[in-house]
Amino acid sequence: MQADEIFVGAIALVIGAMALSASLGWWHQPFRVRAIMAIQERWGGVAARIVLGCIAVGMLASGVAILLDARPGYALPQPARSEADSRGAVTPTASRPALD
Repeated sequence: MQADEIFVGAIALVIGAMALSASLGWWHQPFRVRAIMAIQERWGGVAARIVLGCIAVGMLASGVAILLDARPGYALPQPARSEADSRGAVTPTASRPALD
């Protein structure tokens, strides 16, 4: 894992924690954001809290996935991709013919 992955994962976890604290009612500043304010005016405070809760769950899940280095097979770094090719794994680049 590289330092930039740790940084991005940590930022995702911090934003997720902030959204979770807003959705649980511990922090009221996010309700001043224009998009959340529009949701609150149109559908009410409960809907705004649900939206913030969904954002929190998504950001927390993204942060954990980044920090665990979980990624789909097509997003493997180049050395890992060539190891997968040597084992016979099919990758999108291996399944296409070369263009000359």
